[in-house]
Amino acid sequence: MRLPLIDAIALDRRDRRPCRVAYAKTVSVELRASDDDRQRVIAALQRHAEAGRLTLEEFSERVGDVYTARTLGQLAALTQDLPAEPPPTTTATTSDGRRDLLVIFAIAAVTLILLSVFMALTR
Repeated sequence: MRLPLIDAIALDRRDRRPCRVAYAKTVSVELRASDDDRQRVIAALQRHAEAGRLTLEEFSERVGDVYTARTLGQLAALTQDLPAEPPPTTTATTSDGRRDLLVIFAIAAVTLILLSVFMALTR
């Protein structure tokens, strides 16, 4: 048996921007699992437990099974009854946070200048 892996980035034909496309590249389920493979499955199980799809007992049992799994097929079987996760959403970058902080600082500076001018005129 072979598992499909779907993940690629290509250029959109219309506007030539990068976009995700799906293509099937098969991997044998008999391949030995790596520590990274196990960590990805544990992270997915944790997200499903946080979403309420797994109880704490089920989560603990499956994590134990992850560490005893030897092949990719055994790892895939642990998440087979769970829905596929949506692709990660993009979050605000550090530059957005810095820009927001700069705007707040500029507003505070303008407010202080206006307050100083107002106080000087009213004396």
